[in-house]
Amino acid sequence: MLISLSAGLAYGQDKMTWQQAIALAVKQNSDLQVANLNLQATEQNVGMAAAGYKPNLLVSTNITTSKQATFSENFGVLPKQTGLIGGMISQMIFNEQIVANHAVQKYLYASEQSKLQLTKNNVIFQAGQAYINYLMASDLLNVQNENLTLTRKHLQTSEDRLELGAANQQEVLRWQTQVYASEQQVEQQKSALVMSRTMFNNVLNLPLETEHDLQAMAIDTDGFFFKNQVVKDVVHDESKAQVIRDYMAEFGLSYSPLIPATDRQIMAMERMKKASGRWAIPMVSFQGGMASKWLSEGSASDTTSGGSFWKYGLQLNWNVFDGGKSLKKAKQTNLQLEASKIERENAFSALEQGIRSITAIVIKDYINVGLALQQARAADENYLLVYDNYLLGETALMNLIDAQEVKLVADTQSKIVYYTFLVNLLQLEQALGYYPFYHQSISEVEVIGNLEQLLLTK
Repeated sequence: MLISLSAGLAYGQDKMTWQQAIALAVKQNSDLQVANLNLQATEQNVGMAAAGYKPNLLVSTNITTSKQATFSENFGVLPKQTGLIGGMISQMIFNEQIVANHAVQKYLYASEQSKLQLTKNNVIFQAGQAYINYLMASDLLNVQNENLTLTRKHLQTSEDRLELGAANQQEVLRWQTQVYASEQQVEQQKSALVMSRTMFNNVLNLPLETEHDLQAMAIDTDGFFFKNQVVKDVVHDESKAQVIRDYMAEFGLSYSPLIPATDRQIMAMERMKKASGRWAIPMVSFQGGMASKWLSEGSASDTTSGGSFWKYGLQLNWNVFDGGKSLKKAKQTNLQLEASKIERENAFSALEQGIRSITAIVIKDYINVGLALQQARAADENYLLVYDNYLLGETALMNLIDAQEVKLVADTQSKIVYYTFLVNLLQLEQALGYYPFYHQSISEVEVIGNLEQLLLTK
């Protein structure tokens, strides 16, 4: 059954692909929406900082009135009404703090852009992992259902053999016990499927009971560099595996948004440090203004009349002494900068080691997938052989039960190993900051092609 809400799929259409699921998660994830809003807010800081370069215009007016003209010992007769309207313009010519703040805000905005990409990468990983887990739970349920079908078949066979006198009641009861056990395993796996479906819908921000018909995944279409035959042929060679790890580490360190996010913050701190060391440079600005006034019923000492006047000039301000605040600020900024550089080196090292580690795990997982499939095929062949011998009366009941159990374990393990490989591969792509199935500035063909050339030449 297919029920898709806001997923771009209608009832009865194709199965939901994991690309569609991820696109829906990216569109509807609340964390990503918050990160987008924070980025827009940070962009406003850049605009506000840039406003310091632009002229400021101030217009003011003042009107006073009294019951009648009054007399002042200092100014003589004051008018009954006085009006003043004027304007003043100021333009920053040089202000180190304004220049520095603008640069800092641009760096911080660039850092937030990288952080937004990190958040998006996390959402993609969560959606992809939920999709894979949902598929695995569904496949494991199919395995349990197939095992239950076999067990019921054996029960029916034992009942038929009992009627023919070829078996006893003990054999029938033993298969009935196996049926009950198999039914329990089916129900347990149904619960696991419900749980994985709930997690999937939660990531996609859909009603938790929404059911989906998901498209299966395959290494040949979703296996990233394991789609390449050259890679498949050399994964057992440790020296070639080392080449793959080196390539992935180098690529991830240059592509992941984690390092640029930290680097932009360090650049912002370095600009703040530079500005704090320039505390004694004067601030230079131009100021000019003009005003017009009018008087009524006499003027101060009867000597001033209404009219207009203007003025302009340059203003220089020196911060000669501020109680040591600038020096303390410079020291604080320097300490924060040194701490950030250490954190950056730690992040760089952790990212590199993380990529190398998960790449090694994925390579081993790929090898293990092949081994698990071989184990499942061998277990299946063994089961069929034992079953035939059981029908011929050439092997005991417990041997058949044991062969069926081995088959069940092998089938289950092959599914778990396969989907574990896909999750770990997705984790590698998250560490790289590169999802080949999502919009990227570098094509998957180019990334895999470069790796192939390295493997062929080294």
